[in-house]
Amino acid sequence: MGKEIREDLPRELLNKLSNPGVVLVYGPESSGKSTFVMYLVSRTISQRDKVLLYDSSNAVEVFRRLSPKLGEEFVKRVFRIRVRDWYEQKKWVRRLGLIPKEFKMVVFDEFTSNYLSQLFKMGDNIKRYMRLHRELIFQTAYLRYISQNFGKTIFLIARERSTGDPLGGLSLKKIASITVRLDKTGGDLFRLEVESEGGEISKIIFRLDP
Repeated sequence: MGKEIREDLPRELLNKLSNPGVVLVYGPESSGKSTFVMYLVSRTISQRDKVLLYDSSNAVEVFRRLSPKLGEEFVKRVFRIRVRDWYEQKKWVRRLGLIPKEFKMVVFDEFTSNYLSQLFKMGDNIKRYMRLHRELIFQTAYLRYISQNFGKTIFLIARERSTGDPLGGLSLKKIASITVRLDKTGGDLFRLEVESEGGEISKIIFRLDP
């Protein structure tokens, strides 16, 4: 895609994000990650497919605000599952291979919030921290396997500080097929950096107006 500045969301980006794979969207809090992902899903889903939304953040509120603009037909095809804690997330990740074929798009919002809440409870227990982090990496790797073998596009929404490992191990960014870093620069203007699996980075500036 090259390092270009765009004023809208380019078609090649939409095509790239609609292909089967794991798309990690990360950035600061309140940077518009959930809004961006639901907008992308509405632009890339076909009329016969359904969306599965695992919501452990505020995705449902974001979705309600966007609903009038995204259209009633799209709203009817989004099925929400509330994820309350880390153990529920593990359960739903491991069951993802059993979901019906018509669910081509899967969104985890927020994939790492329950992980962070567990970290806060651990204090300085490094062994427990590493065990928890390995479990998160396993979940990401498993989701990539599901996406490749079942033809699904899986969006993982995460806070910026929870996508890497400060102890030097694997990060979610290394496992995801595509990594998107999102910053809100003011108003409805966004700065987007997209890194593909091969390490190529595109920098895009766009306005989000579904």
